Amino acid sequence: MRVLPVLLTFILLAVNAIPAWAGGEAVSVEPVELALNAHLDYLEDPQHVLSLDDVRRPDLGWERNSDYAFNKGFNDSSWWLRMRLTNPTDNPQPRLLEVGYAALDHIQIYVLEGDRLLQQWTLGDKQPYFQRPVDHRYFVVPVTWDAGQTLEIYLRVTTSGSAKAPLTLWGYQRFHTVDFVNTLVQGFYYGGMTSIALYNLLIFFVLRDRNYLYYVAFIISTVMTLAAQSGLAFQFLWREATLWNDLAIVFFTAATAAFASVFSLRFLRISSLSRRLGVVLRATFTLNVALIVAAFMMPYHWAAIIVLVNVLITIVVVVVAGIFALRSQIPSARIFMLAWSLLLSGAMVVILSHLGVLPVNLLTEYSTHFGSMLEAVLLSLALAQRINTERRLRFQAQADALDASQRANMELEERVRSRTAELEQLNVRLQKLSETDSLTGLANRRFLETRLREEWARCSRQQRPLTVMLLDVDFFKEVNDRYGHPAGDACLQQVANVVRGGLRWPADVAARYGGEEFCLLLPETDSSGAAAVAERVRQRVSAETVQVEDAAFTVTISVGVYTGLPVAGATPEDFIQRADAALYQSKQSGRNQVTVATG
Repeated sequence: MRVLPVLLTFILLAVNAIPAWAGGEAVSVEPVELALNAHLDYLEDPQHVLSLDDVRRPDLGWERNSDYAFNKGFNDSSWWLRMRLTNPTDNPQPRLLEVGYAALDHIQIYVLEGDRLLQQWTLGDKQPYFQRPVDHRYFVVPVTWDAGQTLEIYLRVTTSGSAKAPLTLWGYQRFHTVDFVNTLVQGFYYGGMTSIALYNLLIFFVLRDRNYLYYVAFIISTVMTLAAQSGLAFQFLWREATLWNDLAIVFFTAATAAFASVFSLRFLRISSLSRRLGVVLRATFTLNVALIVAAFMMPYHWAAIIVLVNVLITIVVVVVAGIFALRSQIPSARIFMLAWSLLLSGAMVVILSHLGVLPVNLLTEYSTHFGSMLEAVLLSLALAQRINTERRLRFQAQADALDASQRANMELEERVRSRTAELEQLNVRLQKLSETDSLTGLANRRFLETRLREEWARCSRQQRPLTVMLLDVDFFKEVNDRYGHPAGDACLQQVANVVRGGLRWPADVAARYGGEEFCLLLPETDSSGAAAVAERVRQRVSAETVQVEDAAFTVTISVGVYTGLPVAGATPEDFIQRADAALYQSKQSGRNQVTVATG
């Protein structure tokens, strides 16, 4: 009878002697960058009841992870991960253990040597950011292996989102080098996207076209979605707002889909192509807006799944709209489809990764970054093409109006030039239009004042005379009152033709100064030469008959001339004032005469 108790005691001692670790061989920590995905085991805890002591029992159903990062998609379970790492060298090996996914609610990390607990951390985006042992967007903890030491590391992951945990063990220098490069890449991405958003926002303020506003909102939502998913927003924008950190991902993802819908609707003019497709896009937009509101009321787990499914629906609807616009030969549809294909392909990869269909790797993690950057560049080109098209049409209309009144032959020459040369010429002609009086074809007052300052400076340097001549149509109000405003316009045009005929040299300027008043600017002209020009113009005006419909009449002009040398202390406006005073003297002396003043 004594044999049975002894046998039972022996069995219990043997069971206790079985080591807790029953996984694979210990992995050396010598590499400065070690992906741990293929070296860890995982255990599902659907009831959330297993403790560290429980999972160290050798009778549990641990499974070996694949070469890909651990990823179980959306589920309600807790997940235990374990690995055994050793330092075969004679020197201590300080390392950083990184969990490379920012959207995990709760992470418990335990470091053990045998049965002795050496280190323990509680991390996750439900914890305030300042509690992290290493200031980083991902979850990073320091672990040091003494010479010849073997450690077991256990992680418990519980999250309402996608349960994935890419694990990497880093040497300190290697970690900071790679993180520096990643930071540069992130800075390039976010800086580039911000620049594109600001560029299009400025265009919106100039053009007041809501397409650009929706596009800016789409870019900002995309950037904020990726910043929230990558942990950068939690690191730099809302370190203490743990509740909002969860909501932000759902909020900005739904906002991205909403603005994608409304931008596609307006940019491709879908409502004018297909009423039904327009209704579908509006419904998609409304649903996404509703999900933005629902994000504050629904559990994150369900809100995230619903938003991701709705994003897939939005992708399908937008692609269908793009194909429809492409078949309808909308000018920007081809670039639109190429841009959205890149973005949506990246989004599809990320969504399938979140759902556990695709593995977690560099491509799946950054596919949306790559796609959204290329998409933003291409759509900005499409919007710029739209601006250029509208501007080209506007310039063309202005050029045609100017051609009809002055230089029809130049338009024929312009149309045979290349598009680049044509655009440059249109800009030049637009400048000319801004300097020309539309009624008379003479230079306007703005151009006159510019040329007056230029000739003033030149004549001042060379000490050459400068003449300013002001001409006013006598009794012009009576012409309008008696014959009508069309007759008045015809009168001004005929006087303008005579004034234009008074020009002698390319440097001379004839301009409409205002109302029925004209101005001649004659550089390097003395008072006698100016008086001759003024008298010739006065005589020609009085000699010509203005013919309008059934009426015919003549008009006269009064002229004030001032000639002088530009000297220090004087201004171009002084010449205008003195010519105006001479004009006033001609009016007071009976009109239809020339008064010359010199200084």
